Amino acid sequence: MASIHFSLNFQKATEAAGLFLTLSGGRMHNLRLMKLLYMADRRCLEEEARTITGDQFYAMQKGPVLSTIHNLVRGRDYRTHLWRHYIKTDRHDVVIANNPGTDELCHFEKDIIQSVYLETKKRDVVKITHTFPEWKKYEGLLNAPPPAAKSYPITLRDVLEGIGKPELIADVENRAAEDKWYH
Repeated sequence: MASIHFSLNFQKATEAAGLFLTLSGGRMHNLRLMKLLYMADRRCLEEEARTITGDQFYAMQKGPVLSTIHNLVRGRDYRTHLWRHYIKTDRHDVVIANNPGTDELCHFEKDIIQSVYLETKKRDVVKITHTFPEWKKYEGLLNAPPPAAKSYPITLRDVLEGIGKPELIADVENRAAEDKWYH
């Protein structure tokens, strides 16, 4: 069966990152931002059978991340110049350069972002994400000696099964197919 996925919504991804940074006072460690965005997309998938950013999930040694967001933070995406207009990397931190606003985020998505931020404010988000079944599936492979891959795609099916919501797979497949028509 083919892997289902949504299409990245660059504006919403930028706004979601901007909102997390605003909540934290304008600066946070880049790994923390990547984990928070993953957790917000995961939560939205669980509650609405869709994600906020539309980005693809990947398992990496320090836990799951959103693929394009990871590349944007690292400066390895063709849209990095657009991203950096709003969010700059300062050594290991990301900082707000210009507030992207939240016009594209619906009230529900803003609530998820605020909830994830508050729930994890003083917690180790890497440890939290290492408990997610969809990441644990790849843990042994990620810790294997070279030439093992450094990342593995996490399917939406993996996430839905990991959060105990396999009944949402058909809804997610339909929404992902619809999403392809609009992006």
